[in-house]
Amino acid sequence: MADHEAQQPAAEKDDFARQAEAMNAPPPPKFVMGLRSIVYGVLVFLLFGLDFLQTYGNLFHPENYPSPMYMRTINLNVFNSIFTLLIALCSVVFPLLFTAFLLFASCVMWATAGGILVTRTPFTAGSCNADNANWERFVDDCNMYVANYALSWTLFALTLILLVAIVADVFMTKHKRHYLLGQ
Repeated sequence: MADHEAQQPAAEKDDFARQAEAMNAPPPPKFVMGLRSIVYGVLVFLLFGLDFLQTYGNLFHPENYPSPMYMRTINLNVFNSIFTLLIALCSVVFPLLFTAFLLFASCVMWATAGGILVTRTPFTAGSCNADNANWERFVDDCNMYVANYALSWTLFALTLILLVAIVADVFMTKHKRHYLLGQ
């Protein structure tokens, strides 16, 4: 019993010394220019650019939608555009795992919107024929509707690539002290 009491303060001293050493360690560098930061920068720039195009390319009056479901899907696209835009702008200050979580949510929303747009839009990239009477008045805007679901799938792919890159970076790199993009 006396040996245990004598060993405990020594163990506490070792633990205290380890904590004090960790607190005195130099902070990780805030930004390190390298291949990883350049790739992240290019992906965030592409995400920002396409997202900006998606957000400001879908401003219509409510009476100009072919169906209520299509209107709600466009509203989902507008919300997700703003959400992804905020992720792209704030990704340099968010921790990597939080950014990965937000990208996962955005990726799911882009896939949902893209899937609905592909199944509900009668137009394809090479054909602007409308079989449905609700869509006949939108034949002139065929290219815009096709571009809408093409941008949805493109932004899904970009968010998925960035999500996979961040998760791989967090769990597969040797130095575990990076918390922000490009660090």
